[in-house]
Amino acid sequence: MNKNQIFLRITAIWALSESALGGILHAVKIPLTGLFIGGSAVVLLTLMAYLGAEKKDFLKAFLLVLIVKAVVSPHTPPTAYLAVSFQAFLAIFLFGFIRIKSIAAMLLSVFSLVESGFQKLLVLTLIFGQNLWDSINIFASFIVMQFMQNNEEISSVNLSLVLITGYLIIHLIAGLLIGGWASTFSKTIFNKLNSQGKTEYFLQSYINIEQPLKKKKRVRFAYLVFPLAVVIMVLSYIMPVFDRNVGLSALAMVVRATVILIFWYYILGPYVKRILLNFLQKKKNKYNSDIEEIFVLFPTLKQIVASEWKIYQQNKPQISFRDFLENIFLIALTIELEKEPS
Repeated sequence: MNKNQIFLRITAIWALSESALGGILHAVKIPLTGLFIGGSAVVLLTLMAYLGAEKKDFLKAFLLVLIVKAVVSPHTPPTAYLAVSFQAFLAIFLFGFIRIKSIAAMLLSVFSLVESGFQKLLVLTLIFGQNLWDSINIFASFIVMQFMQNNEEISSVNLSLVLITGYLIIHLIAGLLIGGWASTFSKTIFNKLNSQGKTEYFLQSYINIEQPLKKKKRVRFAYLVFPLAVVIMVLSYIMPVFDRNVGLSALAMVVRATVILIFWYYILGPYVKRILLNFLQKKKNKYNSDIEEIFVLFPTLKQIVASEWKIYQQNKPQISFRDFLENIFLIALTIELEKEPS
């Protein structure tokens, strides 16, 4: 199997991760899914770099992932495409200018994951304004004062700063851990691919695969803001500790968010998305055969993961989680697909 075919396999794994991993993580109720999706992209981009990917290979993989994402999840918001784009172009820059791949991978991981966390915070601030963080601080101060009524020194609690700092630190630590692991993992896959020759693992691409569980709707942080605003508005009228202006600020926050969300989802969002989809449609014609091959690979990749997961569960602790991931990649990157019999 040549390099282009291997890169296409990696691209298929990336596309599958972007379109399906989030749903799987939500189904098993794992928080901070963005870290896992962003982290998997970092690992895959690093693996491509260790296997000798050039600028054109990264660009092609990036465009294919966006096209597949648009086909599989047509209602994906434009901000999701922005995250993928940031990772891809950052990978092109870092692996193009930094010769030591482990350092480039570390920087890619840290910047990608911190940007992901910062992007979410920025979106919340743009929608709800500074009043969101002020409301959180006011409500936190009220709760603290109920337990420490005799302590006059506690006039305010900057809970929003604690939340923001903690959230970004989690992304920073995850970036450092994933960045270091991505390099060692990619080296291992690179060495094993060069040493083992063709695998004897065969699957039929037409085997029926069980459909994944439907995505469960998750409670987004933005949805929790409205109840918080209502609580603050009510408390501002029934509790003397709250100034009436606090209630008005909370009301202004709700009105602002409602107007912005309506404008985004019904006017600006569809317009931006239409431009993006038109651009991807033009590229789709150029990469039509690659896209078809990716969709052919999807059922096989799902079966490989399901099969290896079963083996992993049955043979713990003899087989480590790292072995489980290595086996998935080695099989996925070397497997020979049998054609459906006529």
